Amino acid sequence: MLSKKTLEIELKDDATVTGGIDHIGETVQEFIESIGISPVSIEELNEALQECGICKVFE
Repeated sequence: MLSKKTLEIELKDDATVTGGIDHIGETVQEFIESIGISPVSIEELNEALQECGICKVFE
């Protein structure tokens, strides 16, 4: 399970031309809710973020 601190991290677009954050200030929690996933590890979260054109996060 992801920590509360991780869920509050603000996301940033990566260098790819497609995908990216939904809005400035989007958090990990909002991202998870918007795409309907339940990642149980930081690795699973980062895989989903990368697929969506968003920078990985670190705990």
